[in-house]
This record gives sequence, C-alpha cells and structure tokens, in this order.
Amino acid sequence: MRRLSLRWLDRYRNLGLLVARGIPGVVFLYHGWQKMDGGVDGVGMFFKSLSIPLPDVMAYVITYGELIGGAFLIIGFLTRLSAVLFFIEMIFTTILVKVDIGLIGEQGAGAELDLTLLAAMAAVACFGPGSLSVDRNAGIEGRVQAAP
Repeated sequence: MRRLSLRWLDRYRNLGLLVARGIPGVVFLYHGWQKMDGGVDGVGMFFKSLSIPLPDVMAYVITYGELIGGAFLIIGFLTRLSAVLFFIEMIFTTILVKVDIGLIGEQGAGAELDLTLLAAMAAVACFGPGSLSVDRNAGIEGRVQAAP
C-alpha cells in the first residue's frame, strides 16, 4: 500500500513548484501582452461595461499586473505576493465575467481556465516558489522544513 502513495515524487517537489508557478506565469504574461497589444483602452471599455470602478485605471493595473506579475511568477520573484494578487484577480474574473457563461462555455470561454489558475495560485501561495526561484536564492524565502 505504501507504493500507492507515490512518495518517491517528493524528490521532484521543486520541479513541481516551478511548473505550478511557471506555466500560469506564462499564461498571465501572455494575457497581459494581449491586452497591451489589443489596446488597454479597449480593456477599459470592457471594464466599464461590467461597472468596474475606475475602469480606465483598472485596465492599466490589470494589464501591467499580468505582464509584470506573470514574469515574476516565471522567475520566482515575490512569488507569494504575485500568487495572492492573481488569486484575487481570478475570483473577480470568475464572478464578474464567467458566472453567467458557466464552467464550459459554448465557444470554449467558460470559467475552467480561471478556476484552474485560481487553484494553481492558491497552491503557489501556500507552498511557496521552491528552490528553483529568485526568492529562495535571494533569501526572500527560507528553506522549507519537512512535514512531521
């Protein structure tokens, strides 16, 4: 029965944390780039249609937050802070944009990506960036103690 626990995967913990923050980091970075490429003013108009306060300001905050925060996740810098901020963003995007669409939208634009990113950011915020990160190597994050 012990073999079913797959404890041997513990040796790949840091690689798993790199994947858990790196792939969402690429997704956030790319989404920020798309917003920039398509015009932040268009994002502001979309936010206005959702009755988001200060839509033009929030469009810049979200666009640059995704660009910078995505890059930070990839390299593992200020990882937990970035993960918490993205977690909050994903809560709002799910509630404000995706609730009416459902889990899987007819055009494939449902809440599934938002919820997956939300879960990944919860894991990264709770477990940290791992040793393959700027945070660990710069001393921002200490060594993780083994669970008892």
